[in-house]
Amino acid sequence: MTHLLKISFRTLLQNRFYTFCIVFGFSVSLILISFSMLMITHDSNTDGFHLNKKYIYRLLMDHLILDEKVISSFPGLCEKLKSTFPEIEEITHIYYPGKVYIREENSVTYIEDKVIYCDNSFFKVFDFKIVSGNRATCLSDPKSIVVTSNTAIKYFRSLDVLGKNVYVNNELLTITGVMDNVLSNSHLQFESIISFSTLPKGYSLDYGGPSYLLLNSQANFKELEGKINKLSSKIANYTEKLINFELQPLEKAYYYKDSLFSYYSPILRYRSTFFSQAFLFLTIIILILAFVNFVNYSQALAIIKINKIKILKILGITRFQLLAKLLLE
Repeated sequence: MTHLLKISFRTLLQNRFYTFCIVFGFSVSLILISFSMLMITHDSNTDGFHLNKKYIYRLLMDHLILDEKVISSFPGLCEKLKSTFPEIEEITHIYYPGKVYIREENSVTYIEDKVIYCDNSFFKVFDFKIVSGNRATCLSDPKSIVVTSNTAIKYFRSLDVLGKNVYVNNELLTITGVMDNVLSNSHLQFESIISFSTLPKGYSLDYGGPSYLLLNSQANFKELEGKINKLSSKIANYTEKLINFELQPLEKAYYYKDSLFSYYSPILRYRSTFFSQAFLFLTIIILILAFVNFVNYSQALAIIKINKIKILKILGITRFQLLAKLLLE
């Protein structure tokens, strides 16, 4: 067997260019395929850690000016939907204020763009893990803020921060919860959540942003969507324009982009399905070219190999040894 290894190794060294092309081609192909499969698996599992992911939907609605459905709705709509349709178990609304200034008392001020305002239903709809604090009440009271582990360490160099204070835009807030860092396969990306009741009372169209519905297990989202659109004039009674609504399954949220997305881009992830498909297609093409390359070089060296095999047979090589040699090469 050692003799066969030596012969195979010498054969490969004699045809260095051939060996390099084959090894390099297949190596690059396999690396790209592995990377492509990891990326596709990661994207396909986006928001997969939420226990009720099958029953979570994002509310889309016609924009008053733009001729398209957008991800932004209003808190008043959420209240009407929850009270009108029993199929909706919970509904949560997110308001994104853009960049805010955060500091610990007598400390450096940081500019943060991953801060959101949410009501207390947020942790009932989504299953982001709370490390410390009461999941059911951490966003109930005004002036409350929940931070991620990274944020706690950034400002206090510790995870033991319950009851401590931070200033957000010079407004004093109390930390009522610490949660795990948001996973990379979540379409929602944020570092801190401030209780929605902290915001001053506004008009019905103030504090627009994404809204998410948690339906009960017996609800049919298409039927509910139809019911909502039948009562559209009563639900969206702030305009004479007939507003149509759409319930978007959570699994599609990662692949949806509207004209307002650029504003929400710090807290919402987006991936074009075309990008993933194009990358996979390119990887397959490279793998096919590697195979074609292998076949062409093998045919080019066939005559030389046949002569070597004849000599080896004269020297007494067995069928098994010959097969082993060819497979090794």
